[in-house]
Amino acid sequence: MTLKQRVKTYCDYKNIAITNFERKAGLSNGYFRESSNRMSDEKAMKIQRAFDDLNIDWLRTGNGEMLQQRGHTVIAGDVTGNGNNFVAGNNNHIGVQGIAEDAEVLGEQYPQCNSNIIEIVRSQNKQITMLIDQIDKLVDEIGKNGERESRLISLLEKKY
Repeated sequence: MTLKQRVKTYCDYKNIAITNFERKAGLSNGYFRESSNRMSDEKAMKIQRAFDDLNIDWLRTGNGEMLQQRGHTVIAGDVTGNGNNFVAGNNNHIGVQGIAEDAEVLGEQYPQCNSNIIEIVRSQNKQITMLIDQIDKLVDEIGKNGERESRLISLLEKKY
């Protein structure tokens, strides 16, 4: 079965159109119509966030069950590599902190996921948290600038 066929199988199970699947996952319209039988880790993470019951390993490879078993971590990607190429999803965890918690579970369940990988994930977790804080500050500043701009336009309109 191809990637597109597996997506169709899941969509049929959920009784949703493939276009709705793509939209909910934040993928471009027609992504699966035009894609090869491979999917990037970034796309897999988007799909995992949107459809937490879907087993991403199954979606990518056809291995295993279509649906995740509750309480189990599903791994997709290269866990034995340098620690930069893995996607872990546990439907009991949401967001950045969940990734760090999943890394600890991986270390227990899969000995090849040594403490170095867990430390890399923790470090990246801290960096992501700092970036999110910076983004929040920038969004606030943009809002303030928008308010200032609106006031300035109002003053100019009154004057002219």
